[in-house]
Amino acid sequence: MTAAPLKIAVMEFLANPGGVTSVLTQLGRYGKLPGAELTFIDPLPKGTPKDFGLPVVSLPVWPQWTTLGTGSAGARLRQAVAAAGYPLYALTLARYLRRHGYSGLYVHLKKGIVVGALAARLAGLPLIIHAHGFTGPQEISGPLRWAFKQAREVIAVSGDVRDILVAAGLDPTKVSVVYNGIHQEEWRRLSVARQPDRILYVGAVQRVKGVHTLIEALARLPEPRPELLIVGTAPLGGDPDYLPSLQALCRTLGIEDRVQFLGHRSDVGVLMAGSRVLVLPSLVNESFGLVLVEAACTGTLALGSRRGGIPEVLGDPELLFPAGDVAALSALLAQALENDEWYTAKVQSLAAHVEQFSIERQAAQLGAVMQRAVRGT
Repeated sequence: MTAAPLKIAVMEFLANPGGVTSVLTQLGRYGKLPGAELTFIDPLPKGTPKDFGLPVVSLPVWPQWTTLGTGSAGARLRQAVAAAGYPLYALTLARYLRRHGYSGLYVHLKKGIVVGALAARLAGLPLIIHAHGFTGPQEISGPLRWAFKQAREVIAVSGDVRDILVAAGLDPTKVSVVYNGIHQEEWRRLSVARQPDRILYVGAVQRVKGVHTLIEALARLPEPRPELLIVGTAPLGGDPDYLPSLQALCRTLGIEDRVQFLGHRSDVGVLMAGSRVLVLPSLVNESFGLVLVEAACTGTLALGSRRGGIPEVLGDPELLFPAGDVAALSALLAQALENDEWYTAKVQSLAAHVEQFSIERQAAQLGAVMQRAVRGT
């Protein structure tokens, strides 16, 4: 007799769209987990829209601290209320999970990991942590370290993240590498005219992403320079001065006519398919870099800094440059823009390499981890 699917709750505090939103959207729309069904438990109904393709249950944190004052005093008050409210929310969540017969709890980000660990312990359920966004073992300390110790299984999105977790003291037998995946056919079938002189950046507009180094590298290219499209906005709580500083940098370098700041766009796939090169110039470790896979599936060459999981995603040292090295990035851009034979060969080899990052493979591996966490098989 076939066992009933596991009923797994996903709980996360998603105030901004980002990597977790992308992962859950891909899983909800395209990646059926064998033997498991996911339901998103939403503690922030006023956060980012939850159109994942998963069932969503609203179980909000109370009180909604976003209403508690404005300015720095309001921020301190909201933080104090939140700190007091999270343990109570963990109790509320634990009661809900028990009452509705869930088999396990699946969490991703730091706040969700800590609150989820307490809730899972109170509910007597296995905890599954999907680790994103860690740049070093020093980040896993205090309550977060305690939370990781409660996990039945830990999923790392790259070998780099696995190494960080093990260096932080986690049992390596509990840590599995499951690469992120996308529904690749959706990206491969995009067909638009490719602009031979277009460079693209897609991501958060913040200093750690190294967008200024990309602008400086563009300025070093000879005339006529390619155009650079920057897609993205500052994250909630990010530096509001960074975007204006990038615009000022373009004016200082005399390339303001070659750089467009497009903000949030819903047609990212079309922009990728119409670009010659996409660059991820991060200055800190990227856990994975899903945008690189998306670009490669549209036939666009992806380049990235040698940080975190980026080398695993690109799989070719010739597509990498040292983080923050403007001269090296500029030279690599020149190669990609001017050497058609090299460019074509690299596009083809990259497309073959990223075939492993499919949502179907990711879903199958996640399903196996969840079965192991709940049933020990």
